[in-house]
Amino acid sequence: METPVVASHRTFTLLAVLALLSAAWSAGAEQTHWTEPYDVVWTSPSQDAAGSMPLGNGEVGVNLWVEQKGDVLFYVSRGDSLSEISRLLKVGRVRVSLSPNPLATEAGFRQELRLRDGVCEITAGEGDAKVKLRVFVDADHPVVHVAGESAAPLTVTATVESWRTQQRVIPRGEEQGSAWTLQAAPFDLVESADVFPDGLADAAAWYHRNEESPAFSSTLKVQSLESAADKACDPLLHRTFGGYMIGSGFEAGNRYAIRTPAPVKSFALRVASPCTQSATAAAWLDLARKAAADTADLQAASDRTAAWWRAYWNRSWVITDARRGLTVPGHVHPLRIGYDSNGQNKFPGQIGRIGVYGRTLTEEEIARLASVDDKGSVPVKGGLIVSGDGTPRDVPSDRLVFQSGLTLEAWIRPELEVPGRIFDRLTAGGADGFLFDTHPGNTLRVIVGHTVLTAASGLIRRG
Repeated sequence: METPVVASHRTFTLLAVLALLSAAWSAGAEQTHWTEPYDVVWTSPSQDAAGSMPLGNGEVGVNLWVEQKGDVLFYVSRGDSLSEISRLLKVGRVRVSLSPNPLATEAGFRQELRLRDGVCEITAGEGDAKVKLRVFVDADHPVVHVAGESAAPLTVTATVESWRTQQRVIPRGEEQGSAWTLQAAPFDLVESADVFPDGLADAAAWYHRNEESPAFSSTLKVQSLESAADKACDPLLHRTFGGYMIGSGFEAGNRYAIRTPAPVKSFALRVASPCTQSATAAAWLDLARKAAADTADLQAASDRTAAWWRAYWNRSWVITDARRGLTVPGHVHPLRIGYDSNGQNKFPGQIGRIGVYGRTLTEEEIARLASVDDKGSVPVKGGLIVSGDGTPRDVPSDRLVFQSGLTLEAWIRPELEVPGRIFDRLTAGGADGFLFDTHPGNTLRVIVGHTVLTAASGLIRRG
């Protein structure tokens, strides 16, 4: 950042200038992580699983998306969830439903895969209807976490959706290709149904268990190794995988779902998904229950997962994209002058001349802006895309193109030492754009995405 603030005492008490440069940063600013420009951001829900985002910890994987009607869905997978005929199966699918559902509208919708922390953040709604969800796979445990914060109370229901409801013979032909070791076998390829245990007061669970293993014995026979059968370990027999879903304050609705008995403003649920060759199904259930209990501390799980991913990304990297530094998000919003997206945080005083430039100004150009008060003609040429006085208003998004950086200029006269927006182009409380304001009231602050820059404390004084 070059010359973020220039003081003056002419018509207005302070000239606030923010220049976001493509490669220069304030030494005191929170540094953006090198992965941030590559985070995946969607601004609308998905049609189906083809529009899903991936998450995982190397053992458990997730395909996550939000349906048009607002439900959050994810498939759970493992690298070792092999059936009795050696097919690699999805563990299951979970549907999270909110009521009332802010995700059912595209207003303020944002789904972001944050690579740095290994988490997907989903936000939607505005004001009292705003909701934020965080989904991640625990770095140290086979557990998927889903946490939510809502401005208004809502009811949460999490449902397990299983399609393996009965024993099934895999038809000969193309589908048997997924059981490649047994395709065209001289016997039927049969997979058992998933099991949903009864009697869980606060959880829902399901599992797939291989009570037989025709793949192993038939392979030994084909290879003429029957004589060595007692010396070989069958990797499929009694292999058990599934999920144990529980959350603080949730209760079991039926064998397939858990729900909050009353509306809540925050929630956290966990889906534990171990895989083991357990002696009994009950032993697997105990293991899954323990994994869910061991990860009940959401903050600890979030911290260790973020630490693992940051260490992973920092091992080594090569950036082949020539672009560097800070991107300018916020394309879905107008540029608001003097207030935020809720019509609040109004600037506590007067805003004089403003200028929005579609490029980064040099130090010399910023000094020239400071040398002429807000009544004089603008001494900088080129790149000015919005100008005029600071009358509170919205500037349409189609006028705002920032391909060569961004500079914001405003002459301000604060009348109170309280927070107030100068420029705003994001969802209040979100990270989907940028803002420039007085915060906490006696200094200047800028937020661009997840990056926060703050000027020296006590810089602003009422004039």
